Amino acid sequence: MADANTTPLLTPDQMAATLQVKPSTIRSWAREGLIPAIRVGGQIIRFDRDEVLDALRAGRTEHDMGLALPSKAPRVGLNG
Repeated sequence: MADANTTPLLTPDQMAATLQVKPSTIRSWAREGLIPAIRVGGQIIRFDRDEVLDALRAGRTEHDMGLALPSKAPRVGLNG
């Protein structure tokens, strides 16, 4: 049971519904470091809704913070 100071982590499907995009877009953004993500084990990924929304609003990315692994895919900017 989560205490009052924790935010439940969202699945890619839940985060996609929040942002009204496809789950594959969420996974791509996370892979490219455009949104913060939490890896649980090898294949499981979760998102803190507030952190993702804050990062998108501020234009911050994991790449900017030095946390993302390099990606061969081109990076795209998020305007908003």
